[in-house]
Amino acid sequence: MTKTLKILLIILGVVAIGVFIVLTFQGLGLMKVETEELEVRELVVDEIEDFAMGNNEEIRDFLIKIDNMSVNPDKFEVIREDFNKDGTKEIFTVISYCCPAGTILRILEKKENEQYDIKSEIHIAGSVDSVEVVSFPSGYKSIVLSSFSKGGTGVSGSSKGVYMFIDEKIIEAWQGLVQYSEYHIGAIDNSYNIENNYSIYFKDFDGDGEIDIIQKGEEKKEYINPETEERLKVEKNTVENIYKWNKEKRKYEKQ
Repeated sequence: MTKTLKILLIILGVVAIGVFIVLTFQGLGLMKVETEELEVRELVVDEIEDFAMGNNEEIRDFLIKIDNMSVNPDKFEVIREDFNKDGTKEIFTVISYCCPAGTILRILEKKENEQYDIKSEIHIAGSVDSVEVVSFPSGYKSIVLSSFSKGGTGVSGSSKGVYMFIDEKIIEAWQGLVQYSEYHIGAIDNSYNIENNYSIYFKDFDGDGEIDIIQKGEEKKEYINPETEERLKVEKNTVENIYKWNKEKRKYEKQ
């Protein structure tokens, strides 16, 4: 091999290595551009999703305005979940006022300019103490509310309620007492004090794969002398009520 040929081969080798290096860096550059574009698209999707779900403070102000209330609510919750199993999250709001006492549940849809469409709403008596989200029955996400209300002079009570969003409507699937008291003064044979207390359990009672509702407790009625308030007679009753999900009626029914 001549000296000239050796030099030519060395030159060609150097050129080939240089081309390989250039192409490699270009390829890395292209990959970087594609990655940045994907990241931007993800950020855009997140921004659209945040807009669709709304801002809590904005939602609260909107609800206070349409409720024509001059005071802030005692309880305000926004739950973003797929309640009707359609693959899309809904905006479920719980807003509770004390004067007058009442609670409104709503499903909202975000619009432009801090406005919302009300897809469904339901009014319940009393103020709400707690709000929970539970998956039952048949996979439906449900809102469980604990509420307190007064029924009049000498009467008060608290209850739990299960609410679902099915067929584009909020439905009350179940409602039951946790506590009930009544104090009544009348004739000597019609003066009494009632004190009923219950515990509520959500569990599969019979192993059929569906969540049941069990209400257990004691009901007590004391007859009293209206003049001396002396106890004349006491009646006690132990209660165990079982409620099962009716798929056709889409509500819990007492067994």
